[in-house]
Amino acid sequence: MHRIASTPEVARLGAPQLEPVIERLRSSAYDYVFIDTPGIDSPGTLAAIRVSDLCIVPCRPTPADLRAFRPTLAAIHRLGKPFAFVLNQTPPRSYRVRDAADGLTVLGILPEVNIVLRTDYQDALGLGRGGTEHNPKGAAAAEIRQLWGWMAKRIEAGADKSKQALTRGEAA
Repeated sequence: MHRIASTPEVARLGAPQLEPVIERLRSSAYDYVFIDTPGIDSPGTLAAIRVSDLCIVPCRPTPADLRAFRPTLAAIHRLGKPFAFVLNQTPPRSYRVRDAADGLTVLGILPEVNIVLRTDYQDALGLGRGGTEHNPKGAAAAEIRQLWGWMAKRIEAGADKSKQALTRGEAA
């Protein structure tokens, strides 16, 4: 963790700590909690999927990445969690991006924004910042804002469905 700023709050948790911490945070003043996991099938990844309202599966448009997410996707399906893919570290233009998007769309939902491989992301990471903090007017920041807008709508739609199910006396 390279972050120096006091917000957003950042903590490193192990798999056994995750569920109790998330349950405490659900009744706190936090609107959102983001959980970043390694792209491997592990107890930590499963714990994160279990407590998540929306799982985002980043994927580069490479054959290796398109194979690597299978265990994660299997866990998401097994736990019945909503998810979406995000094409990440993409070249600005390439047939690979189009082909990967076509394949991922068959398997699930894909927002209309790709996260292009940009130096702003690398520079921000090196400084312990996010892309929108490092260069707020740059193309990387615009991509992140567009992705966040899409994610917020999906999360809100899922929350509305859960509330409707609960008001009808159904389990969410």
